[in-house]
Amino acid sequence: MFRPKPRLVLAIVLVILLPGFALAQADEASRVRVLLVLDTEDRMGATWGLDGENRKEVLEAAFQKLNLGDRVTIDTFIGKKVTPENILGYYKKLKTQPSESLMLYYSGHGGLHGNKGHFLALHWGNLYRKDLLAAMKHHNPRLVVVMTDCCANLSGGTISGEPPHTVLTLQATGRVTPRAKVEEPPSQSAVLTKYEFALIGDGSTDVDIEVYDAQGQLVAKDDKFTDLALVRWVPKSTQEFTIKVRNLGGEDNTCHMGHN
Repeated sequence: MFRPKPRLVLAIVLVILLPGFALAQADEASRVRVLLVLDTEDRMGATWGLDGENRKEVLEAAFQKLNLGDRVTIDTFIGKKVTPENILGYYKKLKTQPSESLMLYYSGHGGLHGNKGHFLALHWGNLYRKDLLAAMKHHNPRLVVVMTDCCANLSGGTISGEPPHTVLTLQATGRVTPRAKVEEPPSQSAVLTKYEFALIGDGSTDVDIEVYDAQGQLVAKDDKFTDLALVRWVPKSTQEFTIKVRNLGGEDNTCHMGHN
């Protein structure tokens, strides 16, 4: 994950306030409105919160150094306030002048949908970057800066049609448990067969897979922050395996399931 350094943040502040710094004083922004969005409801929320505190401290110091503190406002969204609706609503209601600049800093999870583009994977739902930019530009500010301190893992949207797989609709925070009996390989001297189970979601939430053997022991898992999940394992004997699929998001996710 990319972490902006203080010097980089200072450079961004200069770009926001003074894009015409070398040309004319009149080109400065009349005001800069900063929104810090920190997804503290997430399981890594303490980290995101600390990121926000550090970023706010650097921004305030940079503005004070430039003697521009009276032309800057910094608002912070944390906890249950970090929802797509609240963030978009903030910019819809924000009355900006053409001479003002807007900056958003986000710390949390992120993903990349093959068709819809990059999104902020908020604990309370996904916010697509294109929707965020549209909201920020609604009142025609002079400059818009979006600084997303998050990942951009591929997460759904890469399939144009319906593949010939089983389709599962995972309810929010739901679970589905398919079972499969796997036959023992012909001999120990032969190359062991590797079994695979995969899910491709619609890009809306994080989906994890866990595989357990007949004794309840975990034999494989995929817990990356995405809904493209794949597990592989080599059975040591003929037995029944339990595959647990968990939807960790706040909304339904339609997944395509496949196995060999």
